[in-house]
Amino acid sequence: MDNPLSPDPTPVQQQCASLLKTFWQAKYAAYQSGEDATEEMPLRQNAIGGIGIASTPPLPASVQAAYDFYDEHVMQHDWGSVSVSQVPMEGAPNGAVYAVVTTTDGDDGWLELFDLDGNPLGAARTYLELVSWGDPEALREQVHTGEFPEELRARMDTTLWGK
Repeated sequence: MDNPLSPDPTPVQQQCASLLKTFWQAKYAAYQSGEDATEEMPLRQNAIGGIGIASTPPLPASVQAAYDFYDEHVMQHDWGSVSVSQVPMEGAPNGAVYAVVTTTDGDDGWLELFDLDGNPLGAARTYLELVSWGDPEALREQVHTGEFPEELRARMDTTLWGK
């Protein structure tokens, strides 16, 4: 298996980044033409509802822990939302990943990927279509500090929306 902490994104990470970029490009094109893009973010499609409800099949412990972290520190403080989706993904073990997607009430967020057994496949800090992969613990710390990784410090100049 590829190292999820490698400085070079794995094929699964590249695919997720590509999905985000395509989604935000479509939203930007709709915005420019005065339309309202209603399509849901691909990594949020097929969201697993009722996290923690008895009738919901249990998630792997690592996926549940990631969801719980963002739920406690973002959603419960009412400055963003978190979801878990099972996303079909070419090249992923068992053909799919769990995506824990956190978005703020602004334009930034976090993404954590796991295989269906709960093994980590990567963590990223996001800003619209921009994605910076890194260490999950360091990225989670940014929930408390509001900081961004070095790759996203010039985000306002590099995002489509900043041009």
